[in-house]
Amino acid sequence: MGANILQALLPSPGHGFCRPFPALTPAGSGTYPRHTGFLFLTRVYVHGCSPCPQGQYGAVLLCTWTGSVAPVAVKVQPRTRAAAPGLGNEVAACRAVQGSPFHLQLLHDVSTASLRCLVFAYAPGGDLFAVLQDQHALAPATALFFAAEVAAGLEYMHARHLIYRDVSLSNTLLDAAGHVLLCDMGSCAVVPPGLPLVAFELVGTPEYMAPEMLTDEAGYGPAVDWWALGVLLYELAVGRPPFWGGSGCGGGGDLQSPPQTLDAARMEKFRQICEEDPRFPPHGEGRAADPLPPSLLALMRGLLHKDPRARTGLAGFHAHPSIAELLGPWERVAARELASPLPPLSDSIAVDDAAAITAASPGEQEAIESLLGAMARFADEEQAQ
Repeated sequence: MGANILQALLPSPGHGFCRPFPALTPAGSGTYPRHTGFLFLTRVYVHGCSPCPQGQYGAVLLCTWTGSVAPVAVKVQPRTRAAAPGLGNEVAACRAVQGSPFHLQLLHDVSTASLRCLVFAYAPGGDLFAVLQDQHALAPATALFFAAEVAAGLEYMHARHLIYRDVSLSNTLLDAAGHVLLCDMGSCAVVPPGLPLVAFELVGTPEYMAPEMLTDEAGYGPAVDWWALGVLLYELAVGRPPFWGGSGCGGGGDLQSPPQTLDAARMEKFRQICEEDPRFPPHGEGRAADPLPPSLLALMRGLLHKDPRARTGLAGFHAHPSIAELLGPWERVAARELASPLPPLSDSIAVDDAAAITAASPGEQEAIESLLGAMARFADEEQAQ
């Protein structure tokens, strides 16, 4: 059932951005119309790295049009009451950043009464989480390059009255040339023009939450994104987050200590964020011969200042000495004129190995149909209550 819904909804290439498509209803036989213009690949990515996606998170499927080698990513979520605000915010935020060179582009937004399907451009470079796993800690200039492009994406969003609220390694994708593409806009605060750029909800990835998100009942502003950028820069340059929830850390501590319960670890992490100062080592872990420049350490300290009024923000980031020292003029960063430190990839996963593009096997197709069908039933059952 699920795959048929998706095949029927997805338009052929060439349609305009977010063209509206009517929701489908079952035919008299109880089946959905079959279309042959879309082909599932064997690669199926699950949002959040969960092997059994449920609830509001859904799944991300790597697909391609029949007869084409250009893949797209299809994010499928059940339309539940819990997911509704995030779904609406994600589409609104994606529309607001349409045309930004630092954001993953939404190609189509199509839905049934039960499922929301968002069709995105494909980012073949993976994400920064995988890059860091492979290299453990990046060279200072490399770490700052990626952080600077994230900063350019944040500048684009803040100018359009959006607070991202979900900066993270896994939400920072890379295009074929190794440039940053921010994704997953479901946690965005979309503030109408004319109103103060303030939000109140506790959302995002716990490791990246700013102190004021956890303590300030009067709300918080876009400075939370600059704090999260500081966490990301620290992770890239040092090789671990500044606050991870271990005992006596503040960025240090024994990573092999006995595991705590999820709630206890999260509360300890929040306590560290609010009360402890991160430790700034002289070099990235495992790379003692590659010290961290004083200017980069100063930038991290400024971004991780607990007072949002004193925290390094857009103007301070642009003019910070580390930018000129390690990257050059900020204008070249904003224009994407700097070459990525990573080697370029093929823009299509199939250019070098077209034989790898195959339809899902019957078993894989059945698994996809079962997954999407389960999400649709989950949403239908909630709506019927």
